[in-house]
Formats: sequence, structure tokens, C-alpha cells
Amino acid sequence: DSSAQQEESIFIASLSWNDADELMKFWVHSLLDTVEALGRNNVYISILESGSWDGAGDILMSLAGELDERGVRNRIHTANVTHLDILEGTIPAEGGWITTKNGPEVRRIPYLARLRNQVMDDMLRVEEETGKRFDKVLWLNDVKFSPSDVLTLLRTHHGSYAAACALDYRHPHQYYDTFATRDISGNEIPSQHWPYFADAASQNLLTSGRPVPVQACWGGMLPIPWGRPSDAHPGLRFRAIPDSLSALHLEASESCLIHTDNPLSPTRGVFLNPRVRVAYSAEVYAAMHTGRHGGARVPLRTRVRGAWDLRLARWMGGGGRRERRLRGEGSEGREGGEDVEGKGRVCLIDEQQVLRWNGWAHV
Repeated sequence: DSSAQQEESIFIASLSWNDADELMKFWVHSLLDTVEALGRNNVYISILESGSWDGAGDILMSLAGELDERGVRNRIHTANVTHLDILEGTIPAEGGWITTKNGPEVRRIPYLARLRNQVMDDMLRVEEETGKRFDKVLWLNDVKFSPSDVLTLLRTHHGSYAAACALDYRHPHQYYDTFATRDISGNEIPSQHWPYFADAASQNLLTSGRPVPVQACWGGMLPIPWGRPSDAHPGLRFRAIPDSLSALHLEASESCLIHTDNPLSPTRGVFLNPRVRVAYSAEVYAAMHTGRHGGARVPLRTRVRGAWDLRLARWMGGGGRRERRLRGEGSEGREGGEDVEGKGRVCLIDEQQVLRWNGWAHV
């Protein structure tokens, strides 16, 4: 029921970094259209821009002015701290760095988790000031989306979920955010190409356009129920794995760990909604909405590529190097052992990611 949906209060959260092109071409328009669909009085928008040099901050300040004129509550904060400032600063005593062949380096994921938590702190501040909790938190990447995408995602699984995710695309028919996605068994997604999942049940749900149960996902757009006492706990935070675990050449996305930390994930479920497809350009978004009923026919070459990816995954097995690192390099007794033995283990991958002045890099 769309009228009931519009009565929900939604805290819209987003990070921005050097995405002026996306903001100008589609994101600001998508956001403003969504505000009108949800109702100006029903949303609060919090955006943290983190040291861009391409003019993104100026665009967001103009957006803040437009939101003010429309009477939409918002806080858009532009930070003047660039990646270079962080890299040239002192090594943080609280952690978030590892030693590589280049010396001490700042890890990417703890940095992102801190930024996301700053936005979450803004929500908690507003709730404390007003005495009211938001019904849902809606995280948005700098993707092209429509108001109907948002409304459809909010209604995923009849509105009953611990979290729901879109499918995001940087290239046509190539699912982007596999880093944060784990299937219902906790396995990595073996292919960015259709049908993405290895198990038949998930493939069937995907084909029929029904929500696919997963252990974790992000997909460029993610709502988390928040307002009722039975919803997500106010203490739910984004985090990274400990530096001692990262030193084993392991990493985990903060966007995956948020699900393993959410106590409601096992009972309410996390769902990927294949009817909601967002993209990092207007051209790719159009390509993913060209078929009947707003769908997009999957090209034969994509199906063939996906089928071969699944075969290779079955032959090679998954997570082998990760498990060997956990078993063979003295991880027992390290800080953050719960990430090895319990929650968060499914998010681990054989990778290290560090900040660079112009982005980030694998090491």
C-alpha cells in the first residue's frame, strides 16, 4: 500500500567522494524525485562528503539549499580532509592500518566504516532531539535510481526483513557488489554474470523476480528497519575486521559485516530484490530497464559466461586460500577471534585494501 508506505519516516544516508559527474547527471534529480514520492515531511537526508576535489561539495551545498527551500530536513556535511591529508598524518593509535612492503598503510575499510558511523551518529542525534525513531534507514550509493525503485525495495518481502538490497550494475548485466554479497549458505557469489548464484533455489527466485534470501548484500541501495523496539538495535554500527586479522592478507566489507552483526538477520532475513536494478551511469540504468515490465533480457553471451563461471567455481571450490590463512598462520588467540570462529567469518576474503591519495588499492 503506497499511501501507508509514504507515512513511514525514512532517514536517507549517503557518502560522497569525487562523484560530481554522477551527482549532476542523475543522482540529485533521483533523490529529489524520491523525496516527493516519500513525502517531504517523512524524510531526513544526511550526506557526508569526504574531501573531494571535483566540485562534489559545491553541488551538495546547492542540494542543501534546494532541500531547505522545500522544507526537507537535512544535514549535508563537507569535510576538507582528503585522502592525502590522512596518508600524510600520523598513524592512528586506535588502529586501522597494516604494515606492507611500503611500510605502514591506512586500511580502506576501517576508514569507510568510520565515515558511515558519522552519518549514523547524525541520525541518533536527530532522534534524541525529537524523541522519535525513524522507521527505516535507507543507504544510497551514488547510483541512478527512481522513486519506484525505492518504493519497491522498501516493500521487499511484504516489508518484513532485517535488510533488503538492490542489484547494482557498473556495466550492463554485470552485477557489481559481489564484495559485500554472500548467498544464503554464506558463500561468495561465484559470478558477476547471470544467474550469479550457484544454488538452484536462488537461481529460480532470481528468474521469477522474487526476493532472494542471502546472508549479506548491499547493491547500491539498502533499507534497514529501525523504528520499532523489535527492529535493529541503536547500537548497530559499521566496523572492519581487526588489523591483526587483516595482517593475514584478509579483508571484509563493512557492508557485509553490518548484516552478520545485526541480531535480526537470522530471524527476519536479508533479501536481494531482483526487481530493483540500479546503476552507476544513466546509460547502464537504461540498459537494465529496456525489456517488458521494466526488465531486461539477459544476452546469450552473458548467460554462457555465467554458466562457465559457475562450473569453474564448482571445480575450484571456494574460500580455500582464506581458510588456509586462518588455519595456518597462527590466527588463534589473535584480537577479534570472533571474526574467525563466529560472526563475520563469511565476509572474509583473501585480499588487502589500503587508501591512496586518489582512491584505494589492493596490496
